[in-house]
Amino acid sequence: MAQRDTSCREGPGDEPLILLFSRRRRIRDIIAVGLLQCRYRVIRASTPHVAILRAAQFVPDLVILDITEKNLRDILIVNRLHRAERTRRTAFLAVVPPGAAGTIEQIRKKREPTGGGGAEGNIELVRFPFRFAELLKKVRTLVGRTEGVDIEGVGEKEDPRSVNEHIARSLFDGDIPVETKLQRIASVLHKQWAFPHTVIKALDIIGSEASCCDELARCIRSDMSASAAVLRVANTVYYAKRHGKVSDIREAIVRIGFSETRNLLSCFALIDLSSRVYTKSGFSRIDFWFHSLGTALIAEKLCADAGFGRPELAFLAGLIHDLGKIPLDNSFEHVFPSLLEKCSGEVISFDAAEGALMNFTHADLGHYLTGEWNFPSVISSAILNHHRPERILRTTPLAERIVQEAVFTANQLAKAVNIGHSCDEILREAPKRMLERFNIPAGPGDAFFTSVFRRLHLFERYLDIPPREFTLSRPRAGTVPGDILFAHGRHAPFHPLLRALHHQGYTVRVVKQLPSDHSSDFGAAIIMPEPGRPLDIVLYDDGEGEEEGTPALKIFLTDAGSEEMPEQNLAGGRTVFIDSRRLDVRVVLHALDTFFGQVPETERMGPEAPESDREE
Repeated sequence: MAQRDTSCREGPGDEPLILLFSRRRRIRDIIAVGLLQCRYRVIRASTPHVAILRAAQFVPDLVILDITEKNLRDILIVNRLHRAERTRRTAFLAVVPPGAAGTIEQIRKKREPTGGGGAEGNIELVRFPFRFAELLKKVRTLVGRTEGVDIEGVGEKEDPRSVNEHIARSLFDGDIPVETKLQRIASVLHKQWAFPHTVIKALDIIGSEASCCDELARCIRSDMSASAAVLRVANTVYYAKRHGKVSDIREAIVRIGFSETRNLLSCFALIDLSSRVYTKSGFSRIDFWFHSLGTALIAEKLCADAGFGRPELAFLAGLIHDLGKIPLDNSFEHVFPSLLEKCSGEVISFDAAEGALMNFTHADLGHYLTGEWNFPSVISSAILNHHRPERILRTTPLAERIVQEAVFTANQLAKAVNIGHSCDEILREAPKRMLERFNIPAGPGDAFFTSVFRRLHLFERYLDIPPREFTLSRPRAGTVPGDILFAHGRHAPFHPLLRALHHQGYTVRVVKQLPSDHSSDFGAAIIMPEPGRPLDIVLYDDGEGEEEGTPALKIFLTDAGSEEMPEQNLAGGRTVFIDSRRLDVRVVLHALDTFFGQVPETERMGPEAPESDREE
């Protein structure tokens, strides 16, 4: 057996993880067996869009790409993954034929001036023919020098948790009632978890008209960790540079504010509950945390801008909407990798994978746990329904429905602008009635997101979290391959995909239908056909289709059943069908990247953090 790389981790299951992409089964199997023999963990992908999804889900130490003369554009996988926060430091090894090496080098050099290469990820080449020992040497070098920044351990406690394998196996047993499964999970968590009573009590106090600083201060003083956290925030540079240092809880509350104090208590509680235990699944706690906070801030702003009197309810519901994911990963070692494998392999939402394998979802579990903790029903219901807009619209109490609508919409918007990561990037359309309720029938504008990003930066400072770059993006001048027309018919004039595409460097124009004369200048079209209406396609007997002057690429977002959808060929196809219920933005981006032959570049808009938050 080949000698192990001494830089590899030695604990069981700690071997470096390698994603192997190859369209050729024989090459894929031979390289995989050789890597497994040398004690590497290997996940495989036979299509580029699955490779992108699995890289984003599992965050491997190294990605190996098999590039041939027939699939040269698959090298764009590197560009796309280096654009993403989760995978921008991932190392890449491309196995290429001799004749393609020059093309690969050109793509590599093209990236360097824009800051996408260098320290942001390594790319090495191996040319056919080669000996496996040569490949292994490159693998060891790349894995050994891949430098990830361990920011997941911030605020975490060394608290290894025993794995209850019996319960883990029972979660995938279809004969066991869902209620029994939830009870078994709760029985494990009751020994490990307790959502702080201080947070729930503070929520009641702040929501009461008769509440005052003295009452909230008494509540916080009863919890030493909460007291320390509030005082620390009150004495950060953002506050202390104006008013000096404080040591009294009541004065700290006045300085921070009622609502912000409650928000901070909730954030500290979630950070404590979401401490890292298992890290092999790619479920990054820092990504989870930012997605949760982004959803909370967006939901709160939607409610506040619409004049709803209790935006703090939307904040807390948004903050813990994915709470049920944490115990599935923390307490049951092999559950999360199985869910992510199904999610990425079949391009379905994470909750759909949960439902298929376990007959319940993280939303069901979160609803059950918050019920056990006596959370307000409006919060528990928002958690339960945050993937079910049709159920939300049937909710009778108006105040409860507004919170649920805010959390659903905020979850989609947070995904669209890449705030953290939430196990999938499936985007669901926000119903027109929800958008109108929040006074954003055409979607939120740049000012909306600028405000959210500013608050994200403030919370980074409050909570002492290593900062991330959250800012609006726009296409870099001269790099946009062509406008994209989004034909929505009678649908709502906004879809989260519109914001996602703009954020990724594409310019998008919304139209009711494609121009009949096809004379408009645009590069591709995304169409949401209405039920019962014919597709905008002309068929020819040579199978190529489409008259001259039409966009060469049309992406149809249909609501046909997944089992009835044709096999996707996203590389080189001129007509692509995507089930709107399985609309992963990464799949759409891959289809556009492949068609245009490039990944558009972006540039930032506006300041990264509010001026008032910068240290003097």
